[in-house]
Amino acid sequence: YRELAGGTRLFGLIAAVDLALGPLLTLAVFDIRKSRRQLAADIGVIALLQLIGLAYGVWTMAAARPAYLVFEVDLFRVVTAYEIPAEFLAQAPTGLQALPWGGPKVIGVTQPQNPDQSFEATARAMQGQPLAALANFWVPYDNVRKQAMAKSRPISDLRTADIAVRAALNNALDTVGITAQQARWLPVVSRRATWTVLLNPAGDPVAYLPVDPY
Repeated sequence: YRELAGGTRLFGLIAAVDLALGPLLTLAVFDIRKSRRQLAADIGVIALLQLIGLAYGVWTMAAARPAYLVFEVDLFRVVTAYEIPAEFLAQAPTGLQALPWGGPKVIGVTQPQNPDQSFEATARAMQGQPLAALANFWVPYDNVRKQAMAKSRPISDLRTADIAVRAALNNALDTVGITAQQARWLPVVSRRATWTVLLNPAGDPVAYLPVDPY
């Protein structure tokens, strides 16, 4: 998920900012000709800036955390917390009205049932908000599990000519304890990448491959 949601890059950016606000600024303002009081004031300001930067960084990472893995039509979509319009959360099913903190939860999404819903979904999509991010269309994953399995494809349909891909696939299958004949796959997309998710015979997402199936 850190790759699909861009967490590694975000963490690196925050670390770089805090580094600039700390040691580099300290190096810039330190001067042995200054009095202890002046140095203490300078260090105090730098410490305050670091705390502000750290707080903003933590808030940013919390907002960018993957909240749900949503089955949408014929693929899975990683939805981060900031992508979900807060005004729709109250309309989500019971148990889905608070965004999880312990890692992405697997759910599904239904199609719009009337013209008003279709217009709303289309308007949101034009603003960059996919259907999977609209909480009023969410449903428990069990409601769409059969649909996910029906849309999934066998491993034989996955392009595995590359040696690294085959190795990653075999390692993933061994890790989750299923065979290639038992496993199915679907695309999993985010704003940053498209990978492949493996499903077990029950239809649960169990492993991920850094392979674009398209």
